[in-house]
Amino acid sequence: MTVLTTVYWLAHGLSFSVVSRAFQVPLSTVHRLVHQGVEDIAALRQSVIRLPAGPELEEVGQGFQQLADSPAFSSCVGAIDGCHIRIKTPPGPSGQDYINRKLFPSIQLQAVCDGKGKFLQTFVGFPGSVHDTRVLKNSTLYKEALYPPPGYFIVGDGGYPCIVHPITVVTPYREPLQGRVQSRFNGCHAKARSIIERAFGILKGRWRCLLSKALEMHDWLQRTTGTDGTTIRLTSSKAAGNTFTLSQQEDELLECYFHHVRAEAIKGLTSEQGRFFVDCGGNSLTNLYSDRQRLRKKYLPQEPGTAVDETPSTSTGPASLPTPPVSLGKQWDRFLEVFPVSLHSAPQSKRLCVGAGFTAHRPMYQKWRNVQLLERSSYILSQAMGRQATQPTEEAVRRALTKEGWVNNTPSVQEQSWRGLAVRDFGGLKGKGVVATCPMDKGDVVCDYHGTLISEAEGRQREDSIYRIFFKELCIDASSRCDCHPEVETYGRLLNHSRKRPNLKPKMFNLTFPDGPRPVIVFLALQSIKVGEELAWDYGVTRTSFGGEGKDLAWLDM
Repeated sequence: MTVLTTVYWLAHGLSFSVVSRAFQVPLSTVHRLVHQGVEDIAALRQSVIRLPAGPELEEVGQGFQQLADSPAFSSCVGAIDGCHIRIKTPPGPSGQDYINRKLFPSIQLQAVCDGKGKFLQTFVGFPGSVHDTRVLKNSTLYKEALYPPPGYFIVGDGGYPCIVHPITVVTPYREPLQGRVQSRFNGCHAKARSIIERAFGILKGRWRCLLSKALEMHDWLQRTTGTDGTTIRLTSSKAAGNTFTLSQQEDELLECYFHHVRAEAIKGLTSEQGRFFVDCGGNSLTNLYSDRQRLRKKYLPQEPGTAVDETPSTSTGPASLPTPPVSLGKQWDRFLEVFPVSLHSAPQSKRLCVGAGFTAHRPMYQKWRNVQLLERSSYILSQAMGRQATQPTEEAVRRALTKEGWVNNTPSVQEQSWRGLAVRDFGGLKGKGVVATCPMDKGDVVCDYHGTLISEAEGRQREDSIYRIFFKELCIDASSRCDCHPEVETYGRLLNHSRKRPNLKPKMFNLTFPDGPRPVIVFLALQSIKVGEELAWDYGVTRTSFGGEGKDLAWLDM
C-alpha cells in the first residue's frame, strides 16, 4: 500500500486529499504512507544512482561517441546540467533568494547522466537564483573530484566554466565562432549534451508532480499537433527538448482550461509570472485532477445515456466529488461580517470557515486574501511616501515591509510586470509576437514600450535600430534590452505590425518617477480582445515609406 500510494501521488501530482478519496483511506494515513514511501525511495538512491567505473566507462564513452557522431567524444562520460524545480516561496526575507531568472521560486537540481539518459549523480537544494557555476563548485562532484576520473571529461552548456581541475568540464565555443572547426565542434557538442535535457524531460513527463509545476504559458502556446497527439516542449528549466505528449481529449481539456478557467483566474491579477496552472489567487496549482473532472463534465460531449463517474475507484483513478457553483454575492457580504478584512488579521483556517457555515469557502478565502493584499499594498506605499509626496523608493518600501513584520500575504517588491501576456513564436518571417492569455476590454492598458529615452534627432541617426518609436520630439529606442530588465524580453518591442486589423494603439503619458517626471508610452486596447488573440498595432509605415526601401516587405500591408 505504501508503494502504491507514493507512486500514485508522485506520478499524478495530486493533493493528499484527492489521493485519500481515490484509495478510500484517511488523510492522515496518506500523509504517513507518502512520507514513508519517499524516505524508502531516498534510501535506495545510492544503489540506483551511482557513478560508473572500470569497463563501464568505456561503454558510456561509446554512447556519447554515437550521440555526437564524432570519435572526439569517446572520452566523454557524462553530460551535466541544472533543472529548476518549482516550490512555494519560503517565508521571510530569504524567500527572495529562491526567485530564479524566470521569476518563479525554485530549488536547483544538478544532475549528470550517461549517453542513455540514466542519472549518474545528483545534487539538489540550492536556491533558484544561484548561478550554475556556483552550484557546481559547491557540489560534492566538484569539491571531492568524484567524477569524471582522469583522462575523461563531461560536457556542459555555456553556463558552466570550461575547466580541467579538479574535474574536467568541456563547454562549447563562445560566439563569435572562428571558422568551421569551432562551428562543427559546437554542433557535435550540442548533440552529446542534449541527452541530459531529454533526461529531465523524461523525469517530468513520468512524474507529473514535477510537470504541473514546470509547465509555463509559452510552452503551451508553442505546442505542436501530430498524428500521435499534441507535443509540448518544456523550457522553464533550461531544458530545451524536454517533451511530453497529450491525447486529443487531454488537449481539448487543457484548451478549455486555457480559454475559460485560467483567463478568468488571472483577469484581476497584476502578474501571473507565466505560469500555466494557477488558482484564483494566481498561485501555482498542483492539484489538477478535480478541475480536470469538472472540465470533462462541462465541456466534453458525452454519449447519450452515459454519465460521468463520480465514485472514487482505485482501478480507474480518483474522480472528483461534484462541486456546486458558488455565487459570491450575499455569501461574500456575510463572509466579511464574520471575518472582516484588516491589515493585521490572519487568514481563516478551513475549520473556522466550515464552523461558521461556509462549506465552499475556498473562493471567498482567496478573495479575502486579495482584498487584504490590496489594502496592505496601499498602506505600505503611503508609509513609504516621501514628505513631499514623491514616488516611494524601493528601499523605503522594503523598510516599511520589514517594520510591519508580516509573514504571509505580504506585498512583494519586484520589477514592473504585465498580466495576461505571453510570447509566441509564429515561425517564418513573422517570428515572435505577443498573444493575450486573458480577455481584455476596450481602453485597458496592455503594456508599455520599454527602452532608452532619447531625442528625436538622436533617434533618426540610429538607422541600424529597428525598435524605435517616435512621439513629438522624443524617441524610445528598444533595440537592446534595457539596463533595468537585462534578462527580461519586454513585450512592447515584440508587438507585430497590422495596418488593417490593429487592436492596440500607443499613447504617451507623463509619469512621476523618483528622479523626476518622464514620458512613458503605453499601449491601450482599441477593442475587446479575446484569449489567444495576437496583439498588434499600426507602425505607421507603408511600402513607400523611407524612399520606398520597404517595397518588398509585403507584411507592411497586412
